[in-house]
Amino acid sequence: MRKTLHSARFASLFAMLATLAVMPFSGSTFASAENLQAVHKAKLLVFETAAAFHKYQGSEGDPSNRESVDEKVVELKGQLATIDSLLSDLSLEEEKKALKSNWKTMSKNLSIALAAIKRSGFAEFQVIDSYLSTSNEIIKSLNQSYEQIKESTGYKIPSVVRDLRSLTITMERMTAKYIERANSQFGASNRSDQEDTDTIDTLAARFSKNLNKIKSTTPTTSDRYETLSKIQTKWTFLEKSFLNYTERTVPYLVTKFGSQITKSLNDMANQAEK
Repeated sequence: MRKTLHSARFASLFAMLATLAVMPFSGSTFASAENLQAVHKAKLLVFETAAAFHKYQGSEGDPSNRESVDEKVVELKGQLATIDSLLSDLSLEEEKKALKSNWKTMSKNLSIALAAIKRSGFAEFQVIDSYLSTSNEIIKSLNQSYEQIKESTGYKIPSVVRDLRSLTITMERMTAKYIERANSQFGASNRSDQEDTDTIDTLAARFSKNLNKIKSTTPTTSDRYETLSKIQTKWTFLEKSFLNYTERTVPYLVTKFGSQITKSLNDMANQAEK
């Protein structure tokens, strides 16, 4: 009888200790996932800000398009403030310093470009190039922060989350490049360097391939498969515009459906981590 009682108490104590051991890990895992989601959202906002800027440039300073840029800048600034705090919490001071410095430079260059457009209806090539170059630096800083957060927390990103996030970046890069070309004189790029060598049609082909890959490995009876099917329907409609970007441009449709696709993909990625 005593032996049975002793065994029952031991089992109960073991279960309680096991629960306590798991709880902090689960909370830490969730926090790590949320941190990475915050950084990824900031990356998307950098591309969205660039797309809004190109639209404003193309409209020769239309105030309604300026509002869109200002809204994106406010949202991005708030997101970067959140990341600044989490980098402090993780003692990632080098990444925090680099991100703050790059944001300061990008914000300054963007303000100069916006002021030029407001004043004369356009910004000079060099002014736009300076903004876009510092925009690239922000992306590099965010990528570095993303990797360091993974390393410092030991969090392992599920492969499906990684693949879905990769698709969102491809979509936003395509959209920003498409809007830039559609609103540039003679369809030219405003970049002086060749750092971003991927053409719009190359990115479109990559997006199609990776979307098909994710869908093919997703159970057909799952909610995720249904969502991916809806995304693929929108993409089929949009794909031709990206592949034939040198012909008649449709920036409104690209922005509208591209944003919807990105949101659906990103929501799926975040849901997969819950």
